[in-house]
Amino acid sequence: MNNRKLEKRLSDVETQLDDVWFWVFIVGLLLGFSVLKFGQPSSQVSSNPTTTATTSTVTLDKNAPKFIYPLPQKVSVSSGFGMRTHPVTGKQQMHSGVDLGMPTGTPIYAVADGQVESARELGNCGNGVRINHSGGYMSVYCHASKLLIKQGQSVKSGDTIALVGSTGMSTGPHLHLGMKLNGEWIDPKKVVPLE
Repeated sequence: MNNRKLEKRLSDVETQLDDVWFWVFIVGLLLGFSVLKFGQPSSQVSSNPTTTATTSTVTLDKNAPKFIYPLPQKVSVSSGFGMRTHPVTGKQQMHSGVDLGMPTGTPIYAVADGQVESARELGNCGNGVRINHSGGYMSVYCHASKLLIKQGQSVKSGDTIALVGSTGMSTGPHLHLGMKLNGEWIDPKKVVPLE
């Protein structure tokens, strides 16, 4: 009788262990998939969490514009490109650009010649500007206190396009600078001289 109870108990333990190993396997697969999809997890948010990001090295071809720094003086990047815990929501999200902290009213410059695709309120981005550049590039500027250009306008590298602010989903005055290449988010550090 005791042997049967012991055998039954051992069988139950083996079944439970099989269940544990199954879930360990599933969690391992999910973690592996997230690293393959998003790269190394880091402390970095996209206003659109379904957006994928490209973190590989960008080779500037002959059609690429010469990019410049978007502010009057260089500052450290306060939040980089990649996965991070969003400072407002507390959730892990893709940060599709870099944040550069500056006082409200600081001029924001176009990083290259281009055509303004939009200059308006852009949801979590707040007052934002999107500029199309040659070579398939687009620059995105978020959280402005004031927009100084209009949709359809042509801009030159270094033109003042907006003023730093804290509109949209923001914790303080800064420029969020995003860059796209052929419709995919890329790390602005790969093409704009941020360091």
